[in-house]
Amino acid sequence: MELSRLYLLLKIFLLFIVLLIAEYFGCGIYFRFVRSSDISNADWICGLSAAGLCLLAFWKLIRSALKERIPLIVITLFFLLFSALLGCFLRFSYQLVDGFLDTSDPETHIVAVTSQKISPFGGSIKDGINPVAYMVYFHDWDDSLESCELRVPHDLYYQIDPGTGLELSVRTGFFHCPWVEYYQVYTPPRSNRR
Repeated sequence: MELSRLYLLLKIFLLFIVLLIAEYFGCGIYFRFVRSSDISNADWICGLSAAGLCLLAFWKLIRSALKERIPLIVITLFFLLFSALLGCFLRFSYQLVDGFLDTSDPETHIVAVTSQKISPFGGSIKDGINPVAYMVYFHDWDDSLESCELRVPHDLYYQIDPGTGLELSVRTGFFHCPWVEYYQVYTPPRSNRR
């Protein structure tokens, strides 16, 4: 392979990594999916699509590498690396498109927190380097069997308990994967009885 061609491929790869990082931060801040089923469906669809696309794109390269007796473990590791990177890219792109192209009006829903969890994964870059994610869980407003999750700031996390009501402003999403535009602790209106 020519050195100039290798240099061009390296530049494209670095540009791809920068774009992937930018998408990660954009998805961490905006347009987070709420329903657990939407999250897992997006992960599976994008992961399998990425593996298929990598297989199509690198099939000739894989065959050439096998003919040159490059160890199968090395080929497999590179294939898995590129599949994972492409899968993340597709997943983040899917999430950003779902939010950016969403023209729906926000709907207000009141839900009750069922549980809380602090996770080392999924934090927002707004909270600093290597942030933890403060997650609250609740049942879907349309289907009580569906589980939903919402990342909240640590201040709010410690102010609420299971059973606390949350008022959500939810947008439908371009691909019909709802995301929360705004939320606050729900305080029921007081009655005027004396």
